[in-house]
Amino acid sequence: MNAGPNGPPPDQAPPAPPEGHEPAAYYPPPAGGPPPAAAPRRGRGPLIAVVLVVVIVVVVIVGYGVAGYAFAQSKLNTAQASYNAVVDHQNSLTDTVNSLDTKVSATNVSGGTVAELQADRTAFAQVISQSQTAQAQIDTDDASLVKADAGLKENQWLTVVSKPNLDKASTRIGHLRKALADAKVITADYVQIGTFYQSLVDVVIDIDAVGTAAQAKDIPGATTANNKLKADTDKAISLDKAAGLPAEMDAFLQAVKSLANDFGSLFTAVAAGNTSGINSAEKAIEADVAKVQAIDYTKIEGEIKAFYKPLLDDYNSEIDKANRT
Repeated sequence: MNAGPNGPPPDQAPPAPPEGHEPAAYYPPPAGGPPPAAAPRRGRGPLIAVVLVVVIVVVVIVGYGVAGYAFAQSKLNTAQASYNAVVDHQNSLTDTVNSLDTKVSATNVSGGTVAELQADRTAFAQVISQSQTAQAQIDTDDASLVKADAGLKENQWLTVVSKPNLDKASTRIGHLRKALADAKVITADYVQIGTFYQSLVDVVIDIDAVGTAAQAKDIPGATTANNKLKADTDKAISLDKAAGLPAEMDAFLQAVKSLANDFGSLFTAVAAGNTSGINSAEKAIEADVAKVQAIDYTKIEGEIKAFYKPLLDDYNSEIDKANRT
């Protein structure tokens, strides 16, 4: 039988190897074909790039925090300086705001001596002067607080970390500004009512001067004093719509005006020796005096205090809130 194309037929054993030679060991090829080629060695470039990005981000964050804190601290220091400057003026302003109550209570238009009334007039002049000075200072202080508060809100993207402190400072400034707004209204009103009270004191002093001259039978002197009383009463009436003055004050002044007119009639009648005119004028004067004396000045004083109490309470409350923030 012929050999196959690749060796002896299957039923014939292969020839033995020559003497002295061992057959070669046979190892079958691994399953799945030839072994894979070794993977190429990776470089460190991508890892270094990632690390660099992380480092840059950290540096940026730290720089942002440091810069933001420094910026916020600068604004806080500026705001605190402005706040402290306003607080330095606060004692004087508070004294001015609370001054009217004391002056009104101390004024005795029904029984004070001329010297006491003159002292009252001086006291009201001080109320006016202090209120006018306070008005200018309030404007300056409020402008500084507005600027400081605006500074606290600048570049908020940079000051996120310090936001609680910035908000606290802004709230404190807000309370102080509200107090200044109250003080602005109060002191403006005080200029008006203080001016009125100066005229009121003049009226009361004039009444005393008329009575003193009349008792001395100085008719020319009494007439001169009475003419001044008329002028001062008209002036006071023109001012008696000042904030806080109740209607009773106008009623009081109208009664005084009637009294001054009847005094004039009396002095004219006395100078002319007109007995009938004298008797008629005296009766009118008695009625005028009764009207003047019927005015409850204590009630007027109470109504003035009641008018200003809400503003004063709010002013003091806002000051307290600012101090506690």
